[in-house]
Amino acid sequence: MLIARDKHGYITWHHAACFGKLEALQTLLSLAKEVELNLDEFVLAESETGLTALHMALLGNQTDILKAQ
Repeated sequence: MLIARDKHGYITWHHAACFGKLEALQTLLSLAKEVELNLDEFVLAESETGLTALHMALLGNQTDILKAQ
């Protein structure tokens, strides 16, 4: 579920970053560590158009997310 993609290639990490859900991002990161996902692949995952969660946070003007990255 952590790396499942929607029809645009976004994972939950992208959506949480876009909408400024810092607590959700922290929870997702904790779960990713727990199931031993490659964190670089998870955190740097790109959508179909090449957007990362950092891009999504920037597009959504989520400054708290940008500072936490």
